[in-house]
Amino acid sequence: MRGWRNALGLAAVVAGGAVCGASAPAQMPMLVDLANHRIHIDAAFTGADLLLFGALDQRGDVVVRVVGPPTDIAVRQKINTGGIWLNGNRVNVGTVPSFYSVATSRPLDDIASPDLRRDLELDVRYQVSADIPEAHRAGFIRNFTRRGLYSVEQVPVKIIGGRLFRVTISLPEETPPGEYWVETLLFREGTLTHRRINRLLVERVGFESFLFDLAQERPAEYGLLAVVLALAMGVTAAEVFRRV
Repeated sequence: MRGWRNALGLAAVVAGGAVCGASAPAQMPMLVDLANHRIHIDAAFTGADLLLFGALDQRGDVVVRVVGPPTDIAVRQKINTGGIWLNGNRVNVGTVPSFYSVATSRPLDDIASPDLRRDLELDVRYQVSADIPEAHRAGFIRNFTRRGLYSVEQVPVKIIGGRLFRVTISLPEETPPGEYWVETLLFREGTLTHRRINRLLVERVGFESFLFDLAQERPAEYGLLAVVLALAMGVTAAEVFRRV
């Protein structure tokens, strides 16, 4: 997971701006921006599309990777004991991105060598330490992929006229809040020539935000509130049925 962290220190942050005029791409190898730098999660949130667009000064291959805020994960492997499936020993996966997706203008095999892909840690399997037992490592990646948080297959980057490009990356309903790094890499003839980073903020809003913050910061009060709400709903339902 070192690759994308090192990239944060090496890359320039694009805060905004549009490509204006034919001379703009000539001043910089690549210009990139997001259609929206904030995504709000409320009670009705069912997912969102992240649109990235940009322009090149000349033809090249584009790779876009979206990295969610880090999170600590532990997994358990199911064990068959006398015909009953039980949880096995707990294994700490460590700190991993809570979301990871890669989009490419061509297959990665055609863009960069295996050594370069490994150095940049572009493949999703590089986000999990190789010290983790393979069964637990594969199970974790499979679980996050099923939930839409990890992307094993590359999303296509659409290049228009050899200079303009765009890509849409889907964020699932379970998208965790926090700061996301959207890194765009430019390759030419198998060599990484330029990289840019945009920041995306995913935040909870409304009553959803209040409950989430309460659960994280004051769990005892959150539990008490849950009990009070459950009792209130029970009393209300009993009263309704009594009058029917």
